[in-house]
Amino acid sequence: PTKDINQRNFEFKFKVDKLQGSLYRSDPDGKKQDQLLVDLIAENFDLLFYQRQFDMVAEVSLRTLAVEDHVEENPSPEFKNLISSEDHDTNEQQNLFSLKFIKVNPEHPEFMSTYEGIATNLDVSVSTINLLVTRKTLLTLLDFVMVTFTNPGEPQANQSQTIESTEAEESSAQPTGDKIRIKAQLKRIAIILNNDGIRLATLSLTSAEVGIFLMGKTMRVGARLGNLSLLDDVNQGVSEKSSLRQLVSIQGDELADFRYETFDSTSEAYPGYD
Repeated sequence: PTKDINQRNFEFKFKVDKLQGSLYRSDPDGKKQDQLLVDLIAENFDLLFYQRQFDMVAEVSLRTLAVEDHVEENPSPEFKNLISSEDHDTNEQQNLFSLKFIKVNPEHPEFMSTYEGIATNLDVSVSTINLLVTRKTLLTLLDFVMVTFTNPGEPQANQSQTIESTEAEESSAQPTGDKIRIKAQLKRIAIILNNDGIRLATLSLTSAEVGIFLMGKTMRVGARLGNLSLLDDVNQGVSEKSSLRQLVSIQGDELADFRYETFDSTSEAYPGYD
């Protein structure tokens, strides 16, 4: 009997209801207690991996994400979360992050019809991200990163040799036949400006798509942005939809269209430039 190509030979599931982590900054002199900077809270993380006769698939999803500010003392609930995933425009609760990875064997009976001859497909979707910009917290976190993760005394010698060696390794390791396609979609990102407890403005981008296609030594990248708005949050006397509060409003799915492509100099279709 013919084996079903959809039959799973191996399957692995991993779930986490809630994951919480905290970031502390220690006192260089060791005289004070560690200072709590932020708390990261992620909920409903799911991982599914399965392998079939001609392909393997991995799916990852995250329901919600929040980063709580502990630098500011007693902030109002509106300014508590530096990062959140709540969509205030709709009552629907969707996954914040979804990822699907598929690796297909070229011998798959539907390799050309279903997968269009592409061996590796990666689809990423992000629903809503809210970023709160609070001056004191932002400067504190930047200072923490600079002190913790930078080494001013690190030698710069042989840097060019290292880069050349890395490029040589990447070029030698690059496969010549496999095709890789990556798609990423963002539903909405909002940047909220907080001036010492006063909400100044909200910058929103409600449409973004990025596509990357790799084949051998060639690469094609495309990105499209749309629906950009800057809303005045100081003037609360009128509706958000009023033109009096719309500082900047650009409607449409083609606010910006970006394309980038590289070519293989050894290919017969080489146009004469990289």
